Amino acid sequence: MGYRQRLLKIITFLGGIYFFLEFLLPAEIYGFRFGAYDRQISVGFTAVGAMALGLGLINIVMVHGGRLVFRRKDWVFSAALLLGLLSMAVIVGLEWRAAERINSEVQHVVVLSSFARAIVKDSAAERVDVPEVPVRTKFLLNALDQELEKVEKRLSKLDYSIVEESDPNFVVVQRYKTRI
Repeated sequence: MGYRQRLLKIITFLGGIYFFLEFLLPAEIYGFRFGAYDRQISVGFTAVGAMALGLGLINIVMVHGGRLVFRRKDWVFSAALLLGLLSMAVIVGLEWRAAERINSEVQHVVVLSSFARAIVKDSAAERVDVPEVPVRTKFLLNALDQELEKVEKRLSKLDYSIVEESDPNFVVVQRYKTRI
């Protein structure tokens, strides 16, 4: 075994053992913070992994694309591989776009949640440099009502006739339908 292979195995082992220990060990041991550099190490591994993924994709496209273009032996399998790779990339892209849309819609609720926590924190600290709790709570409730109206408008467009009684969400659907 060459030194390159040995070096790769050692680095892979050390990376694996680090994340294994970081998962198992407590945050601090005898004053030593084991996870102090976790963020930097994770970013480093992510960067190396992204480069490895990119190089792997380039290699697959070059090898199997050449086999496909020049109709070499088993070019059909290369075509299936590249078609599968392309379809997975398209599906992942569409799912990512849908998740981004959902996240942007939910962002308002996240902001309201942090506002509610700030009200509780400021009330506990008895801060006087912020508006009083009833005023802030009134604004929070108004904003929540607006968000709930948006949700109810979207839910009213759904077809609930497809929900069967065996569906675990059946009770939730029945409660919602009685509210309308």
